[in-house]
Amino acid sequence: MIFNNYVYAGVVIQYANGIIAYIGSGASNWDIAVDKKIANSPSTNTWYHIAVVRDNTNFYYFLNGTVTSQFTDSKSIYYSNNALSIGTWLTSYSTHYINGYIQNFRIVKGKALWTNNFTPPNKPY
Repeated sequence: MIFNNYVYAGVVIQYANGIIAYIGSGASNWDIAVDKKIANSPSTNTWYHIAVVRDNTNFYYFLNGTVTSQFTDSKSIYYSNNALSIGTWLTSYSTHYINGYIQNFRIVKGKALWTNNFTPPNKPY
């Protein structure tokens, strides 16, 4: 999960009836992507390589190197001065933690690493 403080952030990835992603352009909405699935029914005790990529107005979701969703939107992703949270979702009334592990998390700005199917890395960057 990638969350900023409180309910809305620029990008959120969560597990709820599959691996889904939300992307918003403002502090109070998910107007770029709502409930877009990266994976339908992931297995427990299994590692997955998940990538959310933006190339200009094109968005790509990847699971283990395969495009699972593609769409376009020209809005800017919301930026906040709040601290970035990885693996937790902080709201004004509760805190939610990921029940799992994250390895080799990274954010790349200014370059779309993948826009087609690819072989995920098998070692740390």
